This record gives sequence, C-alpha cells and structure tokens, in this order.
Amino acid sequence: MERFEDWVRFVFDHPVHEPEWYRDADSEIERWGVDPALTVGWMTQLFRQPSSLAPFSREQVGQGLWFLLGDGSPGGFGRLIYDPAVELEVRLACIRETPSFFAKYVAVQCTRPVPIYRARDSDDLELICFMWWDLWPQHEPGPDSETVDSAVCDALMAIATLPSVACVESALHGLGHRHARDAQRTQKIISSLLRQAKDWPIELMQYAEAALRGTVQ
Repeated sequence: MERFEDWVRFVFDHPVHEPEWYRDADSEIERWGVDPALTVGWMTQLFRQPSSLAPFSREQVGQGLWFLLGDGSPGGFGRLIYDPAVELEVRLACIRETPSFFAKYVAVQCTRPVPIYRARDSDDLELICFMWWDLWPQHEPGPDSETVDSAVCDALMAIATLPSVACVESALHGLGHRHARDAQRTQKIISSLLRQAKDWPIELMQYAEAALRGTVQ
C-alpha cells in the first residue's frame, strides 16, 4: 500500500505552469486513484493535518487543490463523496474534517479583508478556496445522497461561523449553489448567519443576501 506522504507529494510536488502537470499524467493518476476508499481516506487525513502542506509553495498548494477538487480534474475526486462504492462513514468523515482544514489552513493563508468575488488579482489558492463548495462535492443522486447533503450543509454552517472572510465567503458560495436543491434549508442557514454577523464587511453582507436568494455565481 502506498503511503499518505507519497500521495501528498504526488498531488502537490510539481512545478507550477500551464498547462498544469495533471493534464498529461493519465497513467500516474490512474495508478493513484485505483482505490477510491483509500483516496477519500487520504483526503480526510490531509484536511485533518494541513501541516503536511508546509513543504510546498502557495502556488503548488493552489494547483494541487484544483487537481483534487476541480470539476475538470482528471482524477474525478469530486464525485467520490457520493460514490456508494466507498463506505458511507468514510465519506462522511472526510466531509466533517473540512471545517478543520478551513480553520487551520484557509483562514491562515487567505487573509484578504474583503471577499474575492469579482476580484481581478486573486491567485489560484484564493480561487479554489472560493470555488471549493461549488466544485466539490458534486451532488449525484444515490441511496445516501440526502445524508451526504446534510453533512455538507453542516460543514458549510461550521465554516461560515469562522472569523475569516475567505471561509465565510466560500461557505456562502456553496450554500448559494445548493439553494436550487434545498431552498428552505439553505435559506434557514444563511438567515441564521446574517442574524449573527457582527463584523462582516458590507461586501460580504451583500454576497450573503445574494446567496439567500440563490443568485450567487
């Protein structure tokens, strides 16, 4: 069995350039993605231990997260959270660790005092953290999709209460995109967040209002 440390290097230890390294690494990606349950377990450990990213540059981490989570990722990892071939508790554990990752890594690395929505100078790390819940997990109907959706909403609520504009914006973005599937629940969450908001910049308040209407992009 491969080691977690080797998987981390596989995902993040690459030069940053265009096209990205993973656009032409099909055989290597296939080798590392052969066991979906193991991949979900590694992602869980990464979210639990963001210190494992310390050896890599900000740009490398941004590129690696785009590989893991992006909707165009050759690995297709965004679909694993709804994959019934992976034990439900393994998938739920992964989702439940995301608030920890946002608190320990995203809030520390993405410190812009205002939202990045429509910003022209955002980098790949800021963008993937903003797009996180738009891209991953990708909803797919299944026998336990409601349970997974519920766990995702719980994670979004937890992330949105962190004292970080980047974390709140990411969560609101995800809630806004889930509005079409569950308007009642997402509106309830966002309304609760707005009642508790104290120090949000006006731009974040406006973005929350858009998420409440389900009109975020």
